[in-house]
Amino acid sequence: MTESEARQHGRRSWRRASVASGQKARTCVVLLALAAFFMVAAPVCRKNKPPFTPSPPEGPPYGDLNIPCAFTASTTDPDGDSVRYQFDWGDGTRDWTGFLPGGANGQAPHTWSSSGSYSVRVMAQDTHGDSSDWSVARLVRVDAYPDRVVATIHVGSMLDGIAALPDGEYVYVTSNDSACVYAIRTSDNAVVDTIPVGRTPSGIAALPNGQYVYVACTVVGCVYVIRTSDNAVVATIPTDWGATSVAASPDGSYVYVSNTDSGNVSVIRTSDNVVVATIPIDIVSYPKYLAVLPTGDFVLVTDDISYGVWVIRAADNKVVDWVGVGSLPAAMVALPDSRHVIVSSEYKRLSVIQVPEDTVVATITLDARPTGMAVLPGGDYVYAAHPDDDQVSILRMADKAVVATLPVGATPCEVTAIPNGEHVYVVSWDGVVSVIGY
Repeated sequence: MTESEARQHGRRSWRRASVASGQKARTCVVLLALAAFFMVAAPVCRKNKPPFTPSPPEGPPYGDLNIPCAFTASTTDPDGDSVRYQFDWGDGTRDWTGFLPGGANGQAPHTWSSSGSYSVRVMAQDTHGDSSDWSVARLVRVDAYPDRVVATIHVGSMLDGIAALPDGEYVYVTSNDSACVYAIRTSDNAVVDTIPVGRTPSGIAALPNGQYVYVACTVVGCVYVIRTSDNAVVATIPTDWGATSVAASPDGSYVYVSNTDSGNVSVIRTSDNVVVATIPIDIVSYPKYLAVLPTGDFVLVTDDISYGVWVIRAADNKVVDWVGVGSLPAAMVALPDSRHVIVSSEYKRLSVIQVPEDTVVATITLDARPTGMAVLPGGDYVYAAHPDDDQVSILRMADKAVVATLPVGATPCEVTAIPNGEHVYVVSWDGVVSVIGY
C-alpha cells in the first residue's frame, strides 16, 4: 500500500469511528431520556389503591342519653397514604376525622339524643379520595334513666322507710322520730296525709293490689296495716321484738317481717292478717333486710352475725341455705329476672347472688356502703343510697358500672322506684325526700 492509500484508509477508519461514537452517544441520550421519563411518569400511571377496610370501631357497648361517647378506628393504606375516617352513628348522622398517618387511631365523639340500639360503623378515605368499604358495625345501646334531683320534699325527721303503690300515684314514708307515716302524692310531690302509728316505724311495704300498706314498728314489735283508700290504720298485728323490715309476696297473699331482736321472720297471711308462721333463722342471728323473688319461690334475709344471707323456701317456710357476703350485710334488692339478688356489705361491696344456686356470681365495689337500694322496673339500673357521703349511686347492671352519683339529703337510708320507672324517691334521716327524675 502506498503512502497515499494509507492516508485514505486512515481517514476512512477515523470517519467510521466517529460515526460509531456519535451513534453510541445518541443512544445513551435516548436511553437516559427514556429512563427519566419513566421515573417521572411511573407514579402518575400507577393506579391508586384505596385504604384497607377498618375493623369495627372501638368504643363502649353502652351509652347514656345526652352524654358523649368516644369511638376509635384505625387502618393502613397499601400506597402508604394518610387516611381519614368517617363514622356512621346509626342515627342518620356521620362525622369525619382529619387525615392521619396510616395505622394511627382516628377518634370521634358522639351524643345520642334518643334511647335505642345503634349500629356504629366506620370507613377510611385516602388523600386521593379513594375510600374503603364500611366496617362491620358495632352495636351500642343507649338508655335514658332518672339521673337528676328534680324535687325535694321536707317531712318530719329521722325518715327510715319508703314504699310506692303499684299504680305509682302515692309513696308512703315512715318517720322514726314522729311515729307516723306520710303519704306523698307523686303527681305534685305534695304531702297529702299524716298517719299516726306506733313508736319507731321503720320498714314498709305495699301489697301488689295497692289496697294496703304494712308498716313494721321496731320497739312495739308489731306491724300496722294502713288502708290506702282513706289512710286509716285498720289492723295491728303482733309479731316479735325488733320488727324491722317488711316485704310482700308477689301475689300479695303473705307479708314477711324480719324481727331482728328475736332472730326470726314472721309470716303474715294478708287475707285475715294472722301470723301463720315464725321462721327461726339460726341459733344466734340478727335478721334484718328482706327481699322476695318476683316468682315468690324464695325469701332472702340478711344476718349481721353470720355475715351472710339466709335463703327461705316460701313453699314450706324453711331455711334452706346460707350465702356469705361479708360483714354487716345491709341493703338488698331482687332483680326482675327472678334469678339474682343484690346485697350490700361492709367495705363498700355489692354481692350479686344467683338463686336457686345460692352462689355469689359477681361483686361490685362502690365509693361507700349502701343501706338502701331500688331497681328500675326493667332491671337495667339499680339506685343505691349510701349515708356515709350523702349520695346515691346509679349502677348500670349490663356492665355493672356506676354511671352517675347524685347528692341527696343528709344520711340517705332507703330508696324506691315508682313502677313506671320515671322517678326514684330517696328518704334521708334529716327529713328530706329527694325525687330523682329526668
